[in-house]
Amino acid sequence: MCTQEVQTPFQTFFDLLVAILVAGSYIQQLILTANHDSRGNGAISGWYIILMTVSASSHLAARIENCYSYWAYNCVRTGELKGCDAFSALVVFLQPLAHWVGATTLMAVYVAFRTRDTPLISPRDIKNGSGTTTKTTMSPMTEYPVTSPSNQVILAITLTHAAIVLPIAIILLVHFEDN
Repeated sequence: MCTQEVQTPFQTFFDLLVAILVAGSYIQQLILTANHDSRGNGAISGWYIILMTVSASSHLAARIENCYSYWAYNCVRTGELKGCDAFSALVVFLQPLAHWVGATTLMAVYVAFRTRDTPLISPRDIKNGSGTTTKTTMSPMTEYPVTSPSNQVILAITLTHAAIVLPIAIILLVHFEDN
């Protein structure tokens, strides 16, 4: 039964390549957020950070706890698959794990390097070079910019979600046999 969980070398290579590309897709945004950001938001919204991190946690939890993942996990746990066969059976966990690590790292960098933790001011209130406020004329569509959630809200939502879904998924994976 466990031999069905072993992937071909091509499938294993492809799964590894996808995991590497997923992890690599975060590099540019991490560099931008940490080094070249004058407003502390990396040209992305805090709502996007929340959405991406929560979806990555959900994706990882879904991969951990599903009927297909259980059999590969169980074959490795019982010792029926070892070495390259065990690796090829468990490589399917790498892509969602890389996605979760990348999203969590981006969230941490975003929060750490964010210089502003309050909503933006109205574009009408722009300081000129002499330190006085200049009122600008702008269309009603741009008058009130969309605010981004604070760092505390970002951390509270993403960490609470991960703290709930990931342990439950692991518990269900380990105790799947009992059901």
